[in-house]
Amino acid sequence: MEYTGMMIRVAALWALALAACGAFAEPRILVLGDSWAAGIFHFKAFEAVFEARGVADVEVVGEKTALGGSRADQWAENHKGKLDLIAEELAAHPTIDMVHISIGGNDFLRFGLENDLAAMDPAERAKE
Repeated sequence: MEYTGMMIRVAALWALALAACGAFAEPRILVLGDSWAAGIFHFKAFEAVFEARGVADVEVVGEKTALGGSRADQWAENHKGKLDLIAEELAAHPTIDMVHISIGGNDFLRFGLENDLAAMDPAERAKE
């Protein structure tokens, strides 16, 4: 009986230690969108902010949904199943309670490349 009690205490201490170092982190945030979202995801921006504030048990998901080069129209039209990926990730990670969306950066860049924004007067730019 003494041995069993000691093993239970050791297991409990291991569980506490693993929980303290974030080993049981649950996906809470889904990042989706274009290369701006991919940068936030791959450079672990959310994790850095949470860790700086003493929160270490939050996992961020975005491997399949933070897609560099994607445009808003592709998301709206479900191009290559982009919207389906969101549903799949939410189903796979039911603990997600926040979705961070960053879409439009590539649309703005494309417009800027196709139009000489520097040559436009401010009133003309406002129309676009």
